[in-house]
Amino acid sequence: MCRWHLDHASCADDVFCDGAERCDPVDGCIEGRRESCDDGDVCTVDRCVESEASCTHAARDLDDDGDVDMFCDGGNDCDDADPTVSSGTDERCGNRRDDDCDGDVDEDACATAPHDTCDDPLDVSAGGSFVIEARELRGDYLGCGILECRDFVARFTIDEAQDVEIIAADPGDDWAYTEVALRRGCDDATTEIDDVTGFPATLRYRALEPGTYFVLAGAERNFGSGATDQLTLDVTFSPDTTPPTNETCASALDVGAGGTFTADFIDTRDDLALECGEDDWPELVYAITTSARADLRVTLDGFARLGLSVRSACGDATSALGCVVLEPHEDRVRVFPDVPAGTHYFVLELRSIPEAIAQITIEALPAAP
Repeated sequence: MCRWHLDHASCADDVFCDGAERCDPVDGCIEGRRESCDDGDVCTVDRCVESEASCTHAARDLDDDGDVDMFCDGGNDCDDADPTVSSGTDERCGNRRDDDCDGDVDEDACATAPHDTCDDPLDVSAGGSFVIEARELRGDYLGCGILECRDFVARFTIDEAQDVEIIAADPGDDWAYTEVALRRGCDDATTEIDDVTGFPATLRYRALEPGTYFVLAGAERNFGSGATDQLTLDVTFSPDTTPPTNETCASALDVGAGGTFTADFIDTRDDLALECGEDDWPELVYAITTSARADLRVTLDGFARLGLSVRSACGDATSALGCVVLEPHEDRVRVFPDVPAGTHYFVLELRSIPEAIAQITIEALPAAP
């Protein structure tokens, strides 16, 4: 008489964590039930370790910061989902949370964030783009509008006069209200050279004299709209340049040969009054001469708010053929039709800060019939 015995060992794949395979007389080898290693304790993290062919039951530490969840025996971690919060972490100033899980928030003995004060400025002398972890910054120097501010400090030294551009921004929110200031002495407001706000905030200088400068930059505490806890600082150094020469009617730039011209308003003054303008905004002047009636087309490229007046007599606002204010979001092309032959002046006025750069193209086209 023959007898057949099920040999489960013949189905084994020698993998512990996927359970014990078994032999079925009809279906053959059947996969085993995976090893759950569940010990029924919510305060342990249960894992199957294949290399040891066993289960482990480690104390609950989901964020792997070395501190067990405070709701479990022996645990002190008051936020087991955040590895930067634990009983072994130093309290950080200004972030309105209990970093060290001692029950107090932002106590006096807290540690300041990097570059938060004049004692620890970020060196940006080489220029470039810098990302500042801002979650723990305090508002030490700036106002940043109506809400509480977070700010940081940077420093640069230049050995010779250079053109400088400084842009402070919140990369997570295009409409975050940011502020940037430039000082000779970090914590001495009387040495302040400029302080501007914007979306982003920008400072630009032509031929900034040699020396050491401090940059104070920040944003409203609600910056980032939850998308980021960072600020950025872009610092650009370039060879020093001289101011534009076409500031007045007498020095108007002749654009009759055509082309696109850079309108750079750094170190320019308010010399002329626009009939659609405002006081205390600087202007640049361009001129074109036509031998016949023409349509004059002006194309502007850039994001500054600008005023534009076209005149037959440069210093006489009553001779204006038209005057418009161009908002950043509007069409930047304007046509002044059927203009008589002669010399005509284009007075371009800056209406926003910082002293922006725009590109202007002026064309004389045959008058439309």
